[in-house]
Amino acid sequence: MNFQEILERRQSCRSFDFEKKIEDQKLQRVLDAARLAPSACNAQPYELFVAQGAVAEAVAKTRAIGMNKFMEQCNTFIILSEDSYNLLAKIGAQIQSKHYKSIDIGIAAAHIVLAAAAEGLETCIIGAFSEKKLQEILHTHNKITLIIAIGYGSEQNILREKQRKPFNELIKYLR
Repeated sequence: MNFQEILERRQSCRSFDFEKKIEDQKLQRVLDAARLAPSACNAQPYELFVAQGAVAEAVAKTRAIGMNKFMEQCNTFIILSEDSYNLLAKIGAQIQSKHYKSIDIGIAAAHIVLAAAAEGLETCIIGAFSEKKLQEILHTHNKITLIIAIGYGSEQNILREKQRKPFNELIKYLR
């Protein structure tokens, strides 16, 4: 697939095949895409946790009540939490009054989901969960920003037509 095909194919999966495990090499390449993602001052102010097996089942139970029930069908999760800035990024964030950690985590998450799509895997970025329960499972006090469900889609996972704003409504050229 070329990059445009990856963009068109990637969607939020709501139906995973729990029995089909991700090959280690594929998961490693997806995680390496996150490692290679750019960040402010190359600080990489995040930590990634990979949850599989019993830990993945516990992560699925942290979902917000009534939401994201499909998490129970997923056998692998990548959890992104905030970590420390390096000194230069910390100073830049204070001077600019910007939370670069969130921006950097968003960039890493985009790398993850696009790399996963290139590997034939499905993903869903999840923001509704019990952070406290997840921190207990992961043995961390760091702020947890996102969970990414990752795996193979089930037969019910079909490619949907994308509903996006028209190009001219979203993009403004200034000349």
